[in-house]
Amino acid sequence: MTSSHMTSKKTSPVSSLHCSALSGGSSARRYHAFLLRLWQEEEGAPWRIQVEHPYTREVVGFASLERLMQFLNEKVTTERKAL
Repeated sequence: MTSSHMTSKKTSPVSSLHCSALSGGSSARRYHAFLLRLWQEEEGAPWRIQVEHPYTREVVGFASLERLMQFLNEKVTTERKAL
């Protein structure tokens, strides 16, 4: 986990879900699923952001939308490098 993430309820990194190729396709399709939560504690307060992995229940919090986008970009970039 990088310093751009605010909180995590578990210490293991967020794992991703992978699906094999669909109906005979030649390339494997990758799949990530997260539950996204956005809320404000009170009107005018900064938005709070969390993503939760649906199977591991790991929760990661972010200080801004930019940090969330960085996290998501890291997920896809890391996966592309592994292919």
